[in-house]
Amino acid sequence: MKNYDYRFCVKASLQVMKEQRDSIYYDSCNNHLIYSGLHETKEELQTLYFQYYLIEWLDNHWGQLHYILDNHPEYSIDQKREFTLFYAGYFSEMLDSWVASGTLSKLMIPNILQSQKETVKELLMFSEKWEQSSNKLKLLIKKHREQFEYEIKKYEK
Repeated sequence: MKNYDYRFCVKASLQVMKEQRDSIYYDSCNNHLIYSGLHETKEELQTLYFQYYLIEWLDNHWGQLHYILDNHPEYSIDQKREFTLFYAGYFSEMLDSWVASGTLSKLMIPNILQSQKETVKELLMFSEKWEQSSNKLKLLIKKHREQFEYEIKKYEK
């Protein structure tokens, strides 16, 4: 038997997805990465800005998840772990569908998505080490930012 509140899991998961959909809509007019990409004359740099935004957007799903969990102290660590695993399962399916669709095949990010997907699968497979895997995912998110910032600086020269 699972030791979590299924209703809370579904409601919080939907909340994360809704807030991130709202975010992508709002950001299409107001985010500096998208704005920079739209006004960049170098095609490679323009693509990097858009990819950087997309990875940031995906990474923000995890940030929002942790924010929600941090604001619910009534749930135990085990319950939060179960919820994280619940969410990771659906997030992994979303990444799989993006990779399978081929939509991202021409971009730099398939490798980044693959590493993120592997970390999420690791989180699911080794649920007893969920905190360690969750921290690995946070480091991966930081690495994504650094990679894109490096690539953008390289093209700006």
